[in-house]
Amino acid sequence: YEGRIRIVPLNGKGIFAKAGYGYGNLNYSGEMTDLPFTLQVRDIELDKEPSVPGNFFSPAGNPEVLKLLTDAGMRVFKLSPWYLNFPVDKEGNFKLEAPKTKEEMESISDVSKSKFFIGYSSYHTFLNVYGKNRAALWPKWVQAVSQFMKQNGIDPKNCYVEVFDEPDPKNFDEILGALEAARKAAPEMKLTVTLGAHIMSAEQMEKLNPYVDCWILWSHGYFTRPEHLAFIRKTQKEGREIWHYTCDTSPRSSLDRNYRRNAWFGEYHNLNGNALYQGITGLRECLWKRLPKEKFFTTARLPPSRPSATWPSGRA
Repeated sequence: YEGRIRIVPLNGKGIFAKAGYGYGNLNYSGEMTDLPFTLQVRDIELDKEPSVPGNFFSPAGNPEVLKLLTDAGMRVFKLSPWYLNFPVDKEGNFKLEAPKTKEEMESISDVSKSKFFIGYSSYHTFLNVYGKNRAALWPKWVQAVSQFMKQNGIDPKNCYVEVFDEPDPKNFDEILGALEAARKAAPEMKLTVTLGAHIMSAEQMEKLNPYVDCWILWSHGYFTRPEHLAFIRKTQKEGREIWHYTCDTSPRSSLDRNYRRNAWFGEYHNLNGNALYQGITGLRECLWKRLPKEKFFTTARLPPSRPSATWPSGRA
């Protein structure tokens, strides 16, 4: 293909005269430059499988949304701990019944090969569902989750149980205690902690590290400090998973910083997962996205504009 690119100076004195019906239908007269170009289209096909799996913290509201997220690189599917509200008897034994979660699982084509993120903040959700007076049942609930997954054809090793979501490091003793108990109860599952703007020290992370299989770290808070980078590299050598995530709740947030560079960030740091809050859920309402003085709700954020598979260096 051969053609030209016409460049109009932004600060020139050109005139835009209306050319006809419709918004933006204008004729330009003034200074301009034409650059010739030749375009050669090669017969290549990019790999549709992402080199780094995506987790968009998103339950799929319908099959169309599930396909969209999967095409965009999502390979870790969210399950809500709120729906893992197993009935419990007076002796503290859980009955493995969670119909809403089973319904969500049935939307996935092959659960035996899929990975699942159980969040957010499973420990605090457990306390909200069953009451703080039943905190001692936390290890049994974690065991019940593992058994429920096995019962439904899912390998517990493919389940990332997010024990805490963006916890305040001031509550370190609670964080450590819940992780220790969960690790003893279900060593086969991947215990996960997501750390956000409440920056936890590398020293504290080191104390938690024996009980954490996967760290999901805020991209803008944990990859610049030397002590955190040293912890990340050490943890990677130990074989533990390190993910990153971007999260912004402002309608005016930078698409480039929080979304378009998300997959590149994972490639640069050689991470195990790219996460972002959040992909489209298919749900009608997302309260924090309600614009001032508007009477409608937007859907949640789109994933990056190109599938993550096309982003790694040398493949795009």
